[in-house]
Amino acid sequence: MGATSHPGGVVLGIKRAMNALKYTPLHPQWLANRAHRRARQGLSGIAGKRILDLGSGDNDYRSSLALRNEVISLDYPETNRSYTGRPDVFGDGRQLPFANAQFDVVLCFEVIEHVDGYLGVIEEASRVLRGAGGVLWLSAPFMYPLHDEPFDFLRFTAFRLDRDLTGCGLSSARIEAHGNSITTACQLFNLAWLDTVREWAGRPQRRYQCAALGLAIAVTPLVLTANCVGGCAELFRLPKALTLGYTVQAIKA
Repeated sequence: MGATSHPGGVVLGIKRAMNALKYTPLHPQWLANRAHRRARQGLSGIAGKRILDLGSGDNDYRSSLALRNEVISLDYPETNRSYTGRPDVFGDGRQLPFANAQFDVVLCFEVIEHVDGYLGVIEEASRVLRGAGGVLWLSAPFMYPLHDEPFDFLRFTAFRLDRDLTGCGLSSARIEAHGNSITTACQLFNLAWLDTVREWAGRPQRRYQCAALGLAIAVTPLVLTANCVGGCAELFRLPKALTLGYTVQAIKA
């Protein structure tokens, strides 16, 4: 039996390093991170609106929004336990504690894949939006590993999102794919290494924790190469049958 130690120090060290590198090509999730950030750049044009951030987690989009917006964040109590951020309101996205037509904008980023009965979330978002112009900003993954287990249930195509939104009284004004087939393949390559590092770092045996640190250092050149290839691939009109996910702007009729 190998020596054991508390894995918290190694895991914390890796998390700190990852946070510091989050928006650099040295981060294994750089391609996904920048796709999400780019998809949300349009939020900066929203001003003077009442906004619901549905499934807020650790995200705070106030910094991405223009001034003079009123933002109310909501998250589900059980899943919020894994986050450090606390919402303004605890609640179930399938039964929102708000009256009809209360918000100009609803943000729902990377949420519905974690909800059993996700259509209820879209229906409720439509219900609390003000009519004739209320906007739902929604994103969901297509090709992405398990995350926030055990609350990870679904993956979505653009066709499914469009059909579901239409069925809930919303029109998908814009659907944006996160990356193309080459970008996605590069991102999945990096995530496979990251998953291994995280799993080894979380084991109590010291030999696995040391191996996790060694692997993280050893694969950094591979991660950088994959990010450069994936980033360059986005400069060309390449197939998007294999994409990380989608961001949708849907308008209430």
